[in-house]
Amino acid sequence: MKEKEFEELLGEYTPMIYHLIKKLHIYQNQQDFFYIASEALWQASLSADKEKGSVHSYYYNCMKGKLLNELTSQRKYYEKCIISSDFPEEAAECSEYEDTIVKNTIMSFSGFLTDNQQKWLKGYCYEGLTLKQIANREKTTLASVKNWRKGALAAFHKNVHRLHVYGLIKAKTE
Repeated sequence: MKEKEFEELLGEYTPMIYHLIKKLHIYQNQQDFFYIASEALWQASLSADKEKGSVHSYYYNCMKGKLLNELTSQRKYYEKCIISSDFPEEAAECSEYEDTIVKNTIMSFSGFLTDNQQKWLKGYCYEGLTLKQIANREKTTLASVKNWRKGALAAFHKNVHRLHVYGLIKAKTE
């Protein structure tokens, strides 16, 4: 497909892209998501088989799929950073010494976690292991490790007021 043909195609499908952005409740980085959808449209236009029928729904599903994949990737990234996001921004760029202090502080408040939840916390957050690696090391199932994670995050959210009281995280002011 030539560049000019794609520009015409993009002009025709721009309203659909904005419809998808609105439908998926994307309110941040809309231009980035527009670009992702445009790239998906380009790839779909190259692989579309017009003999099989209308390409309209094929383009729609390809763009929607790419947008959903990106949303999932971003959600996973933010979930992985959920604990550190409650700390001041300097914690993200701290030295090894400061990093050790942050880790020790989190561990000191992990008293409300079960042993298995602490295994997940140490393995995932400190050792950088994947859930599957933790499951292999602990000789358990992946589903069990996911439950440990779910329980640990719920416990942190439930007990986050303790962290506020001790001044370890700042209350969000808007």
